[in-house]
Amino acid sequence: MRAVTQRMIDALLCGNAKRVSRNTDVTADGEVLLCGNRIAWFDNERIYVSSCASRTTMTKERINELLIAFASAGLGQHRGQWFVEDYDSSFGSWSNRRDFVDGMSFAIVDTTE
Repeated sequence: MRAVTQRMIDALLCGNAKRVSRNTDVTADGEVLLCGNRIAWFDNERIYVSSCASRTTMTKERINELLIAFASAGLGQHRGQWFVEDYDSSFGSWSNRRDFVDGMSFAIVDTTE
């Protein structure tokens, strides 16, 4: 796991506002900002993600890291199109591929097992 990813996850879990890199901030309300744009936010049981119409490598990387850490899902790209998939740890495989849409939400799962 990259150091910036670990700092971002730690700040979210602790509820601390923190600048985790020169372009990524975590707010005390559990929002992740990339270049000032809200790319992820949480409610009680879900994580919501958005590219903010900026489908860059960095945006995809940050969203993917959050989905892996909190939702047992991942964000990928094929021929310029973003997609999400769920990870099934019992089979060690990805499934349920669907197009990525800004504002998508995912159930928060315990991925520490």
